[in-house]
Amino acid sequence: MSALPDTEFGLASTLLDELPDPVFIKDSAHRWVLVNPAFCTFLGKRPEELLGRNDYDFFPPEEAAVFYAQDDRAFASGSVLENEEVLTDLAGNRHIIVTKKLAITAASGDRYLIGIIRDLTERRRVEARLARAEQLASIGALGASVAHEINNPLTSVSANLSFVREQLLLLDSLLCPGEAARDLVEDLQSALADAEDGTRRVSRIVEDLRGLAKADAGATASLPQAVAAAVRLVAGKARERAAISVNVAAELPRVRGAEGRICQVLVNLLANAIHAFAGGHPATSHNPASGNQIAISAHLATDVVVLEVADNGPGIAPETLRALQPRIHDAREPLNVAYDDERTGLGLGLSISFALMNALGGNMAFRVNPTGGTIVCLEFRRAMEVGPSPTSPERLRVEADFPVVQRGEKSRNPSELCLPATAPDARLPRVLVVDDEAMILRLMTRALSAEFEVATAQSVEKATALLAGASFDVLISDVRMPGRTGIDLLAYVEETLPALSKRFLFVTGGADGFSEVLFRSARPILQKPFSVDQLRAAVRSLLST
Repeated sequence: MSALPDTEFGLASTLLDELPDPVFIKDSAHRWVLVNPAFCTFLGKRPEELLGRNDYDFFPPEEAAVFYAQDDRAFASGSVLENEEVLTDLAGNRHIIVTKKLAITAASGDRYLIGIIRDLTERRRVEARLARAEQLASIGALGASVAHEINNPLTSVSANLSFVREQLLLLDSLLCPGEAARDLVEDLQSALADAEDGTRRVSRIVEDLRGLAKADAGATASLPQAVAAAVRLVAGKARERAAISVNVAAELPRVRGAEGRICQVLVNLLANAIHAFAGGHPATSHNPASGNQIAISAHLATDVVVLEVADNGPGIAPETLRALQPRIHDAREPLNVAYDDERTGLGLGLSISFALMNALGGNMAFRVNPTGGTIVCLEFRRAMEVGPSPTSPERLRVEADFPVVQRGEKSRNPSELCLPATAPDARLPRVLVVDDEAMILRLMTRALSAEFEVATAQSVEKATALLAGASFDVLISDVRMPGRTGIDLLAYVEETLPALSKRFLFVTGGADGFSEVLFRSARPILQKPFSVDQLRAAVRSLLST
């Protein structure tokens, strides 16, 4: 183990062999003359491969230059010097190390440098996770606090867009027939569909941000089900651009994390991949080797399940791909994962995916696809626990994608859009809508008035006054309102009007502080933003009970 003369440090050599930390001794020419077994293990080399060699023989030049400079400082100082450094081992793994060095003079008069290394890599990873967890909590808290403020106007925009599109179809049936009129209606339908798509994207971003605040402690998920759900969500977007193939075995073990969070990560990644295909056509079963392809596969590792999303698109720019590689993050530095690439549309979605994978205790890495494009590798920790109950609060939501009319697509017959719920001479069902936002009240009145008699109130106090003087068949209430909330209104209705309490619909754009209460209430929830079709369907469903 030693290249020193037998008379030099003979006892030291024996002692150093027993130390668990990597230890080395260098001569004044920066060559290793003694290394202990822990140092050899750390570098993955035998003693005879190291002795007489120097840092430049094994490490990147920029790192070796730092080690040399620190050696010279220690030789000149005469005291113990401690320095934090980055070391890339022979396998290409980066380590954060702290090295203590002390220069000594042997009996022969020769100068030597004793160094001991402490690997801080895992400790820094833990620190980074804690720092990221704090950042996620801050982001999530912000997302939760602004969700209600964003979703109210967003609901008005999205639902009014769908209402205008619906009324445009009715207007189309009244217009004088003509090619120019039909073209104009189709153009307006297409423009409205694009606007509706924009509101959905904003809504998903808000929901993603809110999701970062949810720890989902103890939750487990079925990876095949999360993949299937994500593929269904992007199917419409992928249909014209890329073919998606899935090779994920149903018998894979459950993984740690909530299924919704995993689905969020996959949807973001798939959306980025689909967006990258600027042109061309999807691959087909007749010719799978050509065309745009996205392949999802999974396999088991020691204690993780590895999911890979591979595409054959234009790929990520080399400089961006290098930045995306797994690396040690110093907890003292701000977390920055918002890598933006104008060719592939990387941005907030990718940042959220990084953050969610970190919150799930997993990893995300990128590499070049040998057949072109990019492979995203997701590592999920295997779960030992039983999954959450299917009656969790998340399952109570009434959610669906807004109906979108694409260019050239024929919508429903205009006469089917607003079918009356009762015969013309019968009393229309009466609906009371309670919301502190006047524009939401106007929207609901506009959307429901063709089928129902609608009354509105901007506070719980005004609602109780109306309930005391008239009967209603359905009650729709926002959850968050100044003063008394929708929860308070439900308690009042349960006590005074128990029959109406069975037809009570909550509407919310962000009620995280009320999730447990909403769960116990077992009332249906219409999540903002919603479409007029979703609103009407929810009211009809309550009337049928």
